[in-house]
Amino acid sequence: MSGPSAADFHNPLVPQRADPQVELHSDGYYYYTATVPEYDRIELRRVKDLNDLGRAEPKVIWRKHDAGLMSANIWAPEIHYIDGRWYLYFTASRVDAPFDIRLYVLENPSPNPLEGAWTERGQIKTGWESFSLDATTFAIGQQRYLVWTQRPPGAEQHLTAIYMATYSASATDANYAMGMLTADAGADLLDPRSWKKSSVPVLASSAQNGQYGPGHNGFTTTPDGKQDILIYHARNYRDIAGNPLKDPNRNTRAQIIHWRADGTPDFGVPVPDDPAAMLR
Repeated sequence: MSGPSAADFHNPLVPQRADPQVELHSDGYYYYTATVPEYDRIELRRVKDLNDLGRAEPKVIWRKHDAGLMSANIWAPEIHYIDGRWYLYFTASRVDAPFDIRLYVLENPSPNPLEGAWTERGQIKTGWESFSLDATTFAIGQQRYLVWTQRPPGAEQHLTAIYMATYSASATDANYAMGMLTADAGADLLDPRSWKKSSVPVLASSAQNGQYGPGHNGFTTTPDGKQDILIYHARNYRDIAGNPLKDPNRNTRAQIIHWRADGTPDFGVPVPDDPAAMLR
């Protein structure tokens, strides 16, 4: 059976869009969101073909507040369709405390999330009032889980508890990479002992292919559901002048996930840019 390969994606799919996430909905559309360089708003796009994302008109569905909660650092939006409604999880802070990061959620009952009204549903209370970000959600059977990253209260600056099956770590520069936690089917996912951490990154910078700092990944499939796709961001240069958070050039990318004989995913290496994509 033939199917998409790395060459079928014209990378980068969207320039200057970090922390990408895609939801393939039952209407046949991919719904896409990502962090914008200004960190001030949330956009949505929808396409039938992922290669059309860069040409799709983004719709701003929400903007940051002028002050107070949700007034700075609007990061890592994720859109999910749950029980007949759209939910959009995101990270935000306050303009007077830019790294007082917390999790928030929006809700929209419209069948098309580019239409209807998005309502603020407030902060997601994790039980700890500390630095927390990058929420996602998934369901196994009838059980739904929320997954996020949080610094345990009282921990040193560099310590972070990570609650993810795959995760990204080591800042936002070329050291940024993707790791993987694995649990057995049927395991208690809320028990830390259920998880095993990969000893090395499963996706890391590739000087040969000119891609640096790959990570903050999401997953989707081909429209027929037969192949799995990794959505992630990376820069096409290593050296960054100044604060990496102020460098806008983390680009949205995609490539096919392959599977080994033992059932584990093979993410490969970040594929090179498609010169044609840079001319679009």
